[in-house]
Amino acid sequence: GNQTQPRDTIMAWRLTEEVLENFANLSIKRLGPLCVTVVFVGIASVTYLSFSDLLPWYYENVPIIAFIALCIMYIFLWFNLVFNFIMALVTPPGSPSNRGENSYDTGHLKVCKQCRIPKPPRTHHCRVCKKCVLKMDHHCPWINNCVGYYNHRYFMLFLGYFSLSTCIMVFLLSFPICLLNDAPMILYFLWCVCGTVSIAVGTLFLWNLSFICTGQTTIEWFVNADKRALAKKNRQPFHHIYDLGPLTNLEIFFATERQKIGFSRAPMKKNVLKWFLPSLRPPPGDGTSYLTRQD
Repeated sequence: GNQTQPRDTIMAWRLTEEVLENFANLSIKRLGPLCVTVVFVGIASVTYLSFSDLLPWYYENVPIIAFIALCIMYIFLWFNLVFNFIMALVTPPGSPSNRGENSYDTGHLKVCKQCRIPKPPRTHHCRVCKKCVLKMDHHCPWINNCVGYYNHRYFMLFLGYFSLSTCIMVFLLSFPICLLNDAPMILYFLWCVCGTVSIAVGTLFLWNLSFICTGQTTIEWFVNADKRALAKKNRQPFHHIYDLGPLTNLEIFFATERQKIGFSRAPMKKNVLKWFLPSLRPPPGDGTSYLTRQD
């Protein structure tokens, strides 16, 4: 009896943990459409208030050339923000289950216990989507989708343009708020909202950008925590197996050309500005194999 009691306690704890995990995953899945709606409503609301209150003030108080330049910049940021959000939302992250059996070598791959299919390197099973995802970063309720190999670039550009847009909005709102004696309260409210969002999303963007510069996904960053701690304890540098150097990592991640971008240690020759422009091209490769530091 004394031996079965700890065993029963462990089984009860594991059962409780599984129930709570399933509840959390189901909640995230159910909240996804609501989160997407919040983002769309937020973008639409800020767009409406910009055209109804902010831009008219600049039309009356700055030279026409400056106003035209402001409008062009505003349209450019708005289009890229919405484009990358929609693409991150609708683009499947990629799954080995969608590929034929002979599309890649499965001889030395682990098999997913849930999907019962071979898992290429950097592939993880998403408990929310109930499927394996190529180069899975995380499941994001704000796009109601997993962030993986085929939509990670769209997700990062969405965060980047969101951060940049809200920062510029804070800057633009500051002038009418400071210069007008009776500035509308909606401008103060918009300034506070944009300021808060810019800090939150900007921090998230920079955090994720640091992973990309070191050749890691969010999952890999957490998995490597013990390795980093051990390396720090031994006073040795830690390098992720897929870390090819910050510039090469960025080139591989953001470039959209179909040739083997970044598959050498040669300096970048591509136009970096193209990385941040709208593109429907998928990333190079198929998401099943990656260069390592030993290649």
